[in-house]
Amino acid sequence: MSVRNDMTRTLPDMTTVALAVTDGMLHFELAVAYEVFGGAPAGVDVPWYDVVLCGPDTVRAGRFGLEPDAGLDRLREADTVIVPGWADVDRPPPAELVDAVRAAHQAGARVASLCTGAFVLAAAGLLDGLRATTHWAHTDVLAARHPGVEVDPDVLYVDNGTVLTSAGKAAALDLCLHLIRLDHGSSVANAAARRLVVPPHRAGGQAQFVTTPVPERDSHPLTALFPWVLARLDQPLSVEDLARRARMSSRTLGRHFRAATGTTPLQWLLTQRIRRAQELLETTDRSVDAVATATGMGTAAAGSLPLLLLMCALCPVRPRPPGVIHWAGGGVPDTGHTSGAAVASYRQPGVVLTDHYFTVPLDHDEPAGEQIELYAREVTGTGRGAEELPWLVYLEGGPGSAARRFTGAQAWLARAVRDHRVLLLDQRGTGRSTPVNRQTLPLRGGPAEQAAHLTRFRADAIVRDCETIRRRLTGGAPWTVLGQSFGGFCATHYLSTAPEGLSTVLITGGLPSLDAHADDVYRAAYPRVRRKVEAHYARYPQDVERARRIVTHLAERPATLPGGHTLTPEVFQSLGILLGGGDGTHQLHYLLENAFVPAAAGHELSDAFLEAVRPVLSFAARPLYAVLHEAIYAQGGRPTGWAAERVRAEFPEFDPARAYDGGEPLLFTGETVHPWHFETDPALRPLRECAELLAARTDWPALYDPRRLAANEVPVAAAVYHDDMYVDTADSLRTARAVRGLRTWVTDEYEHDGVRASGTRVLDRLISLARDEV
Repeated sequence: MSVRNDMTRTLPDMTTVALAVTDGMLHFELAVAYEVFGGAPAGVDVPWYDVVLCGPDTVRAGRFGLEPDAGLDRLREADTVIVPGWADVDRPPPAELVDAVRAAHQAGARVASLCTGAFVLAAAGLLDGLRATTHWAHTDVLAARHPGVEVDPDVLYVDNGTVLTSAGKAAALDLCLHLIRLDHGSSVANAAARRLVVPPHRAGGQAQFVTTPVPERDSHPLTALFPWVLARLDQPLSVEDLARRARMSSRTLGRHFRAATGTTPLQWLLTQRIRRAQELLETTDRSVDAVATATGMGTAAAGSLPLLLLMCALCPVRPRPPGVIHWAGGGVPDTGHTSGAAVASYRQPGVVLTDHYFTVPLDHDEPAGEQIELYAREVTGTGRGAEELPWLVYLEGGPGSAARRFTGAQAWLARAVRDHRVLLLDQRGTGRSTPVNRQTLPLRGGPAEQAAHLTRFRADAIVRDCETIRRRLTGGAPWTVLGQSFGGFCATHYLSTAPEGLSTVLITGGLPSLDAHADDVYRAAYPRVRRKVEAHYARYPQDVERARRIVTHLAERPATLPGGHTLTPEVFQSLGILLGGGDGTHQLHYLLENAFVPAAAGHELSDAFLEAVRPVLSFAARPLYAVLHEAIYAQGGRPTGWAAERVRAEFPEFDPARAYDGGEPLLFTGETVHPWHFETDPALRPLRECAELLAARTDWPALYDPRRLAANEVPVAAAVYHDDMYVDTADSLRTARAVRGLRTWVTDEYEHDGVRASGTRVLDRLISLARDEV
């Protein structure tokens, strides 16, 4: 039986915590839950939980007798139900308990088990098809008894949204604090942890049990390595350094570390640095910079200050001297995540996914100033999580696009996870990173403040984000960058400013001109778009009349799309953006073929057509794409000045009036942003003044360093798509010649989206080129 609860609740609804008890419960886990939720920490001023003990009239938990406050039927009224450990896993839990927990979940309660309480949730069918854990000594029993449950013995707890499970004993504390963190935020959870005198946060993915935390035998391969490393925490250390010292390969070292410590060498090294930093912060008067240097975590100027404070300064043993730890702008934002920590892991076909959050400076030139949060998804091949694989970070096209959401090992990702640990980064302002849109920008102030804020969201800031993340994830080792489209622009900037962080660069459809102004970009773009439209009409000649009929109708009666978007002739022309993708011409054809339906007042555009074109035309999911699109070309002291709109006047054949007044074929447009987008799209209307200020701005810094690129030593391979509608082929090839050692693969087999449309072929070719295998 499978029971799923899709209901969601948020505070202040999450107020009642019911502890489900019957004879045979483990008293330790019950006491943990009662202690954690039973009283608010001192100084915390938030609505706290009402704890209700639910069970029969009298209950025996070990040698203790309990008198519940209410019967098990009261669980249905709770917001959160906690099921403590079940003492005898060889005996099925009582049917009345199982039924009551199931009914509570169906009624909308969040249900969490502590230790062997997972057996109750499994018996209720709440864990079918889900990942879950329990005490490591009983995971085999749980898996054998409930084969529909994916039992993970190597984690402290698993969060599946409305169903959560924890491992044994102390892990019950971790899960209870996690629930408080979800409901009230990190600062309240930290206060609760301080009251209980426990660590504020242990990641759910941490191993439950390690046979040998520190090897005790002199003969163990790591016995001599540990003190050697601990004496050199102030020095840069890589996996290769540790492997050489231990006289073994990096892969063998990884296996020994996993067996001895339950973690990887780099994760263990980071933990030791953090522990040393915490000790120094707690017991000395050293500045944060001095502590960072003494623990090998760099300096505040290098971006280590946020990591040190977030992971060390929350639990001081004694008060720090005033002014030693100080943040400009009012302190570290409480995001609820430890910077760089693995928050949760889960499986999809062929891969294991792990969520990460990173805290980085909004302005990298002011590392102690305001911080923002970045989200990234780590992807490894199934069964390869313990291996020391090199990292590959993927930079999505855009600007302003979150990393693509794959299902399993799709497209190029299947090739990447064969050799790499992949990081899919939501670039600043996108996806699950701190968002930037019409709703959040007014918090910055007026249009001038908003425009100033957005200057920090170009390729230069994205690359500095990557460098901050790289140092935290890899221990300083360089990584591979895969850049698609605008991601390739970022990769080229990366080569210009921080090549020391790169082991390899792979670019698909994204080699930019190093010096072209936005005017030059669009003068080259409009003829390419015209060729794409002509090729579409050659394939689908019936679409000439269909497009002309639609644009004529819109000239007389502009339509309103679902969500309030105004469909004018110019907006309709923007559907041509589809023609840059491999199947875009077919998508456009299918959109046009059933545009009209007969109605009482004559033929009109169908609801189905309007709904189908809305996601293609709307900028609601990626407003930064519109606001910053011309800014990605801005440098050299010249404003962009709505270049696409101005240059369009040089190509009068794109005037839609030529179709509805003159009977000519309508020319669709491509990747261009115009002032009228900020009038017709409700997601952009509030940002019109901000966009005007950005278009007039002249103080954009240079994005590329030709001299440094000419001296490049990083292996670089780029796929250049012949007649790419989005990026000019001639510009790309000029740049390819300007980057020392860059190898190109020019192909007309794919359009701009070749890295996705080709399955694994494009990425495989690029990797082979970079390795000099072809």
